[in-house]
Amino acid sequence: MSNHNPPANGFDKRPAAINRKGRPKDFDALRTLSQEIAHEVAKTKDGQQVEVEGHRVTNAELILRLWASSPDFRKQQGFMEIAFGKVPQETRITGADGKPLVNMQEVIALMAQADKLLAEGVVTLTPAEDKPEKPDTPTD
Repeated sequence: MSNHNPPANGFDKRPAAINRKGRPKDFDALRTLSQEIAHEVAKTKDGQQVEVEGHRVTNAELILRLWASSPDFRKQQGFMEIAFGKVPQETRITGADGKPLVNMQEVIALMAQADKLLAEGVVTLTPAEDKPEKPDTPTD
């Protein structure tokens, strides 16, 4: 292996922490097994096949039916999201009155006023003063 000096900007293209093998392949096997179990015919505790309206029910169908009729809102919501997709959540960023936080026309007008005051010499810009350093406080 050649010598490696990381670049001066701090972004190393070859850090040791990179997962070069990618996602573990065991997860694919787990997903395949889960899907096989989901497609199996559901059975009761005593081994009888579960039937609903004359047809055998798979484990996946049984879970969905239980979720749909559950008193738990989260299970009902999970069922609805699987059946119809997640409900989009709208995000709005507005002021308390529902208007935009910043009115760009007002900002432009204020900038024009500031430019005018600077041009007339009414105000001047001075560099910001350096903040004084905080005195060292003794630690006990």
